[in-house]
Amino acid sequence: MIKRYLTYLGAVVSAILISTLSSVQRVEGDSMKNVLYSILIVLAFGCSNVENIPIGSDTYTVEIVDSLAIPYVGVLKFVDQNLEKERLLFVDVNSIQVIEVDYNGQITNQFQGAGNDEGKIGNRLGAIGYYGLDTVAMVSERGVFLTKMNGEIIDFKKRPIQFVDQTYLNLFPFRKNGEEYLAYIAEPFYNLLEELLMPGDGQYHDRFRLLNVFNLSKEEMTFEISYDENSIFKANPKKAYPTANPIISSNSDYFYWITSPEQKVYTYDYRNDFELKETTSLAPNPKYFKTEVEALSLHELLLYNSNYNSLVIDEERILLSYSRGIEKEEMLSTDISGLNDVNEYVSKNQQEYLSVYENRQKVGTDIQLPFEVFTLICPLGEDQYLAYPHNGRVEAKNKSLFYICKIFPNGN
Repeated sequence: MIKRYLTYLGAVVSAILISTLSSVQRVEGDSMKNVLYSILIVLAFGCSNVENIPIGSDTYTVEIVDSLAIPYVGVLKFVDQNLEKERLLFVDVNSIQVIEVDYNGQITNQFQGAGNDEGKIGNRLGAIGYYGLDTVAMVSERGVFLTKMNGEIIDFKKRPIQFVDQTYLNLFPFRKNGEEYLAYIAEPFYNLLEELLMPGDGQYHDRFRLLNVFNLSKEEMTFEISYDENSIFKANPKKAYPTANPIISSNSDYFYWITSPEQKVYTYDYRNDFELKETTSLAPNPKYFKTEVEALSLHELLLYNSNYNSLVIDEERILLSYSRGIEKEEMLSTDISGLNDVNEYVSKNQQEYLSVYENRQKVGTDIQLPFEVFTLICPLGEDQYLAYPHNGRVEAKNKSLFYICKIFPNGN
C-alpha cells in the first residue's frame, strides 16, 4: 500500500466554492447567494493584521528554495501524492481535468475526469485520489470509479445517491479484515450552509458528520466521525462557529482532523473502526483564535477570527498553517463593501503563519511564512514542502505555479 499524505486545505480557491454554491438547491434567490459568496470568499482567504505581531520563530525559519511550474493553465487543486513514484495529483476545479506531474512539474498523465456519456462519472467530482501505484479512484453522484492513469475506467461500484460536494476532493483507501474501503470527506460544506442558514436551533452539531466510508467489497456506505463528545461544539450545541470548516490529513497509519475553534488535533485509527487514538491540544494565541461570538455581522466575524488553512503530517511532525484574525478596531475601520474590496484587502494585508509540533509538543514560536506563500500542502522530503502561492501576489503566465519551501533550523 502506498504510504500517502493527503492534506485538505481549509482555504480552497474561490472558484471551487462558487461552483459548489451553484448546486445547492436549498439556497434560493440571488441575494442569498451573493451573501454566501461573500461569506465563503472571506472564509477561504481570511485576513490578518501584519503589524505589531511577533514574526520570528526562535527555532525554525521557512524559505522558498524552488518552484514547481506546471505547463498547464487552469485552477489546479492538489489532491494526492504518490511517494513511491514521486508523483503529485491535481484537479482543475473548473474543467475537472485530472493532472499528474512529477516532482519537476512535468505532466506525466492527464485526462478529462468528468462527462455525461455512458460510462462517465457525470459532471460533479466528489473525491479523487490514488488507488495503488497506477490507478485513480473517483467518487461522483453516479458511484465510485476506478480508472487507469489515462482515464480509462476499469471498475465501477454503485453507491447511495448523496449530495456531492466538489469543494473537498481528498480521498484515501485502506484495507481492513480483508476488505477494501475508500474514505473521503462527507458534506461539510453542506453542513456549513445548514449551520449558517439555521443557526442556534440546537440540532446542527448532532447532525454533523465528517467522513464517508465506502466498502468497495460490499458496495455499502457507512458514516464515521462526528464531533467528539468532549468538543466545544457538543458543549455549546446552540452556538454557531463560522470558522468551523474541517481540515483533514492522513497518512498510511492514521486520519487527522481539526477545526479552527476547537484548537485540538484529533487522531483516529481508521483500521480499528476509527477509534480515537489521541488528542493533541494546541497552543494558539487566544488574541486571534477567538471562540466568543461578538455583536458582529457574520462577515465581520469571519475577518475577526483566525482560520487554519492546512494540516500537514510529516512523520512525527505536525505543521499547521493559519491566517490570523485582525483586531476588532481595525476590522470595524476597514471599508469592505464587496468581493473586490475583500480580495484587494487580503492581497495587500494578509500574512500567513506556521505552527510546528514535534512529538505532540509545540516547538518554538510561530513562523511567518514568506509573503508569496499562502499555505503548505505536502512533504517532499528533506524538510521540503510543496506550497500554494498567495492569491493576487504571484503572476504566472502560461503555467500553474507552486512553491517549494524548506524549514531551516535557526542558525543554519
